[in-house]
Amino acid sequence: MPEPAPGEIEWPANPALDEVREWIRRSAPGRMLAGAPVVYRCAPWGLTARFAASGNAIFFKATAHYFAAEIPATRLMNRHFPSASPRLIATREEPGRRWMLMEDYQGRLLSEAKTPEPYLAAVRTLAQVHAYFASALDEVPPTIPRLPATQVPGLLDELIPYVERWYASEWRASERLRHDLLDLVKANAHRLPAWAREVSALPNSLDHGDLHSGNVAVRRDGSVVLFDWSDVTVGCPFFSMDFLLSSITQTLGAMEGARLSAEYLDALAGWADRDELDRLYMLALCLGPVRSAYTYKIIEEGSDCRGRFHATVGWWLQRAVTRWGQLG
Repeated sequence: MPEPAPGEIEWPANPALDEVREWIRRSAPGRMLAGAPVVYRCAPWGLTARFAASGNAIFFKATAHYFAAEIPATRLMNRHFPSASPRLIATREEPGRRWMLMEDYQGRLLSEAKTPEPYLAAVRTLAQVHAYFASALDEVPPTIPRLPATQVPGLLDELIPYVERWYASEWRASERLRHDLLDLVKANAHRLPAWAREVSALPNSLDHGDLHSGNVAVRRDGSVVLFDWSDVTVGCPFFSMDFLLSSITQTLGAMEGARLSAEYLDALAGWADRDELDRLYMLALCLGPVRSAYTYKIIEEGSDCRGRFHATVGWWLQRAVTRWGQLG
């Protein structure tokens, strides 16, 4: 069943719309709101809505407690990459409440792109972010979690029994997942620690955690905005490429996916010689889907909706198994 489109989602009872409007008026004095907000997402883990306002539209976002890193990460991006992040107007951080108010990024989502150029611009910007923070990790606040590559095998060890309990029956009935997926995940889990040790030779940087084409916008002047840093960690930066690779491959084909990877790695050529960089990139892409799959366990447990993302976790782990097979 497709998700409802923006404008088809009703504002929830919590947070109350009147309370949000009043907070916006106090936080952005002089900005007159016009009409009803357009709700883009309403779920147990968060609410995103756009308010028409004088001067420029305003985005409001409320997030769950387990997305505590989004506000400090957005502040960090505002400080060092202001043109590549939505400008924060105000934040509100209280127990059980994390609100953000941001200027509209005034661009088109990357998911609307029909040519490779916007994707290439996006990964060039991503590489700039990764290169900068790889040499400036002391500027990243401790409120952004640390997740080095060497911790990823442990995430899979936690995920396997969770999958067995909450997803196994759905996976067996799925027509989109291979019937032996869980068995293959278990059989290959022992290979991950060695890969993780090798990948840990790469510099750590900001790993966005959810950089699909709906979390990237491209403005008319070609500049790129990276947003929705709710899943951010300090870890292997190559993990951030995985979702974008899926997006461009599905939209424009595998050859453009290879071109996207080359563009990104070219920008980080100083990290290792190219053959070694290519090898570590492939190993990182074998680990990245595990990191992404584990995120949904966090969401399910934090929102008391266990089993909800069985298809998404299956997609990520099937992606991982396919890559593991390519390594032999």
